[in-house]
Amino acid sequence: MSAAEDRARINFLSMDAAKERLVGIVKELDTTTDTLMTQITNDFAGAWEGDAVEFFAEHKKRWDNIEATMVVQLQQAAVAIGIAKENYELAEAKNKNLWIVN
Repeated sequence: MSAAEDRARINFLSMDAAKERLVGIVKELDTTTDTLMTQITNDFAGAWEGDAVEFFAEHKKRWDNIEATMVVQLQQAAVAIGIAKENYELAEAKNKNLWIVN
C-alpha cells in the first residue's frame, strides 16, 4: 500500500453540511406531515364515518410511530457525524503537534 493510500482525507465542512442537512430533513418532515394532516382534516372533515374514521386513526397512529422512529434515527445520525468530526479534528490536532519542535 502506498503512502497516499494509507491516509484518510476528511472534509470538515462537508461533515458540518451533512449534519445540518439531517437536522433540516427532520424539520422538513415535521412541517410536511403537519401540512398534510391539516389538509386532510380540512378536506375530509365530517366526510368520514364509522369504519373509515377508525381506519384512518389506526393508520395515522402507525404513520406517527414510523415518523417518530425516522426522526430519532436522523437525529442519531446527525449526532454521530458531529462526534466523528470532533474526533477527526482532535486526531488531526494531535498529529500536527507531533511535528512541533519545542
